[in-house]
Amino acid sequence: MALSVNSNRNLCALLLAGGEAPKEIQADDGSRKLCLAKLGGMTLLERAVRTIKGAFPDARVLVNLGRDDEGLSLIADPAFGSVICYSGASDVLGALEQGLDLLEADGAEAFDANLLLLTVDIPLLTEEQLAEFVNLAEASEADGVWPIVERASVEVRFPGSQRTYVRTQQGTFTGGNGFLVRPWLLRDNAELLRKVYSNRKNPMALAGIFGMGLVMKLMSGRISLSELEVWFSKRFNARLKLLQFPHPEIAVDIDKYSDFLLAREILG
Repeated sequence: MALSVNSNRNLCALLLAGGEAPKEIQADDGSRKLCLAKLGGMTLLERAVRTIKGAFPDARVLVNLGRDDEGLSLIADPAFGSVICYSGASDVLGALEQGLDLLEADGAEAFDANLLLLTVDIPLLTEEQLAEFVNLAEASEADGVWPIVERASVEVRFPGSQRTYVRTQQGTFTGGNGFLVRPWLLRDNAELLRKVYSNRKNPMALAGIFGMGLVMKLMSGRISLSELEVWFSKRFNARLKLLQFPHPEIAVDIDKYSDFLLAREILG
């Protein structure tokens, strides 16, 4: 049985599902969009919505489908309950901004609720694990929470899975593909987020944004998790939390064809 959240909880979820599949997955599965690729007889899009709704039956769910509405019919089924789909964004931040506009138009209650951000490409995450993350994140009372998973946990559960890791004083971690965040934090820091996103593959530009001192400590592995939390909390003018999470499924996404094959071995 799913570890469900209290039905009275004021929770919104935004599922980012508009990315294109890597060429190898397109050739294998025939789907242009990654969210339409099938594993275990179900598209990633259907699986993600079912996971969210299974954990939080009464949550408002927004789904961004990218530049077009392909995939809309898959979640138009009344069995999914209240799901709002939208499209037209040119990138992830555009999709996020559109989602925030929809929440704001829905009234103060929706915009003040906790917002669960998820990507569509973590099909191994279960309802129970998702509910556990939200429960732990809300218990921290932070404005923004990002799950991080120890490298050893990933490698024991998914040998051969290739992730990007950061070494800290507390261990070596990879980031999860989900956040629990207050919508105002995203709105207030839209310009900073845009700069970071635009320069995400430019280390020198990122050093200019975050400071060379922080970048050097990250590269050396001498930084602590608490230092990172304090630094980013100051930079974003909010209380941010790095949540050590025991389930690697939240971090094992489908970034390349080998990830797809790994998920297929497990889900069919």
